[in-house]
Amino acid sequence: MPASRCPQGHDIRAATDRDGQGYCLRCRAERARQRRVSNSMKLTLIRAFEDAGVRFEDDDGSPVAPAEVVRQLAAVYEADAP
Repeated sequence: MPASRCPQGHDIRAATDRDGQGYCLRCRAERARQRRVSNSMKLTLIRAFEDAGVRFEDDDGSPVAPAEVVRQLAAVYEADAP
């Protein structure tokens, strides 16, 4: 692969196309965008579950055990079942 391209194929024309650690700026921007979209989707999913009555944190802010979350999800599902 030519030295003027990153492993993903983006052109590297000058040192300004890389960040301080030598990574391709376009690759870094794409990863950051993907991370933001993923985090947004996770937050939307959590809010939807919380709106349905599923709690992921106790009153003191500590995480609820996974088994308790599953129990809550089953209860919500049973309540909505015909």
